[in-house]
Amino acid sequence: MRLRKTRQSKESAANLIIEVKTKPNAKQTRLEEQEDGTWIAHVQAPPVDGKANAKLTAMIAEHFGVPKRNVTILTGATSKRKRVEIELENQKESD
Repeated sequence: MRLRKTRQSKESAANLIIEVKTKPNAKQTRLEEQEDGTWIAHVQAPPVDGKANAKLTAMIAEHFGVPKRNVTILTGATSKRKRVEIELENQKESD
């Protein structure tokens, strides 16, 4: 996992980018972190019409305790291997 900070005007956000391998049509929905820092997402939804990606986004948001709008699939929207960005916090900087 890599943690990087980005700045937007007077706000700073801590963003986490994770590598995820998805397994659609799984029996259970669960998210597992591997020893190498990557994640495996078992998703019950089929990989059709973005259903698996929507479920993946919701699952990651719930796991990291952020709103779904803070989770973005950066690469791999049509692949099993994805890079996902999670905006962890949004705090105003002190002057």
